[in-house]
Amino acid sequence: MTTYIERAVSLCSGADTFEIINPAHQELATVMKNSHALPDGFCFLVYWESQQIVEPVLLYLQSKFLDSRGSYRPNTQIACVNDLKDWWSHLAYIKKAWDKIDEEDVKQYRDVMKNAVSPKTHQIYDVKTVNRRTGTVLDFYDWAQRRNLYGLVLDQKEFRKNSRPIDSDALAHTHGRGEEEVSAILLPDHSAPDDNVRPLSPKEIKMVMNQLGPLPSEQDKVNRSSRNRLTGECALNSGLRADEIAQLGKYQILNLTPEPNMPYGVCRLHITKTKGLVPRWVEIPNWLVVELHLYIEGERSECIRMSRKHWCKRKADEANALFVNSTLAKSNVGRNISSATISRAFSDAIITSGITIRKQFINPETGESYIDIAAAHSFHDLRHTFAVWLYHSEIASGNAEPWKQVQSLLGHKYLATTLDIYLRVVDSFERNVSDVLYKNFQEMRNYS
Repeated sequence: MTTYIERAVSLCSGADTFEIINPAHQELATVMKNSHALPDGFCFLVYWESQQIVEPVLLYLQSKFLDSRGSYRPNTQIACVNDLKDWWSHLAYIKKAWDKIDEEDVKQYRDVMKNAVSPKTHQIYDVKTVNRRTGTVLDFYDWAQRRNLYGLVLDQKEFRKNSRPIDSDALAHTHGRGEEEVSAILLPDHSAPDDNVRPLSPKEIKMVMNQLGPLPSEQDKVNRSSRNRLTGECALNSGLRADEIAQLGKYQILNLTPEPNMPYGVCRLHITKTKGLVPRWVEIPNWLVVELHLYIEGERSECIRMSRKHWCKRKADEANALFVNSTLAKSNVGRNISSATISRAFSDAIITSGITIRKQFINPETGESYIDIAAAHSFHDLRHTFAVWLYHSEIASGNAEPWKQVQSLLGHKYLATTLDIYLRVVDSFERNVSDVLYKNFQEMRNYS
């Protein structure tokens, strides 16, 4: 029996509207999953009216994301599908088949985005977003050209002098020293790597953690959910990203054995579902592991019990993630939590704490500008806070190479990446935080 990826490709074009189909919930996609071994949750494009699959996109997605075991990165894959959905909608608008476009069409798409307002954020798309979407399109056509499905090389790249340290370039040996390959289509990005690094102060941490909720051990005092508090503590104390926290499994945590007499020691946890699927070790303080065990035994168990009244009819269907939807999710209680839910809860807590900034927004429908308050920090800033605090605690403990420890626990492939992001920030942040904090953090990391 041949798999779908081995079948002849029929080129699809000319539809007006598209949507993303998720195989876990759509009848057509279920048939595709059963017939062609697509994993649950793997998204692709179909034409809205005919329900015909956009086959070159599906082939590209299978080639790019599925490994021999059927594993893939859900968040990255969904983002890629959304980018191609946007491109296919643009093709319908300019009335061109996907395989009949040229470089000027891609540049036009890029320039339209440069001045467009995001319906989600109500702000003009930044350069990184424009380049990510355009880059997805270019990567798709590069794949199609190599598979003889498309005849042009769209992006004639060139080599330019590179000011980045050479150890950050894995392919430095393939071209001249101090040079990098630069796209002729993507926009130049003049932002600095640390432009969006905003570590929280100890006062801000205390305020937002109180808003996120109590620890499970404090539940006898306040009857509130502890889930959001625990996701925040995981990021602050271990440097985990939101999507990495959402991917943590219940048994990963239950298999950790914290030392009760050393609350500020750490348990090492090996995670594989990371950015880029590059495994790494993280360190979770013993006290936090104890709190996570309490959450699993208490609040999480209650959510799972409630889920059996709604969607979970078999033990095998039970959520396997560490963090699940709370009882506030009603019929979706007990399902695996999403990274978007984690980030949204944190932003709400930041705003409720009064840690806000005033920003200018644009109504995408009317084009009118308006001013509103926004969260001054994102969930990712907890990871940045962890990195900055860890650096100074390493300095306080006499580590002559603190950056290597930061690089290791953050999972950066290159030391230059860590330096680019944090070198300028740690000096300015140090002036606003006392030595006591860093000594306390050093003790908590158990490095003394």
